[in-house]
Amino acid sequence: MKATAKISRPAKPPREPFHQALDDYFARFPTIENIRAKCHGNLMKLWSTGIDITGKPEAWLAGLIYTVMNDGKFPRGVEGMRFADFAEIWGVSTNVIRARSWAIKRVLGWTYL
Repeated sequence: MKATAKISRPAKPPREPFHQALDDYFARFPTIENIRAKCHGNLMKLWSTGIDITGKPEAWLAGLIYTVMNDGKFPRGVEGMRFADFAEIWGVSTNVIRARSWAIKRVLGWTYL
């Protein structure tokens, strides 16, 4: 009898830390609290697509906030702070945030209007 190796897929990251990190961010920056619910809702939509969220969770969350703040339209930055400062808060580069934002928009079906 021939033995077959079972291919295991990497486990999906648990969802709760993503939601907690969003709440922590909006607790630090309450001036943009109005988009917190939109971010949580779009995070749930993102999970439902089955997208493979690999890499730093911080990069995905920063990309999500960036996308939601710009309503999926032509990017105009992050409200109330320099983009470089926003990237520093999350510990990722601005290019990574833009790349994650682009992936999120593509998966959720958002296009520039």
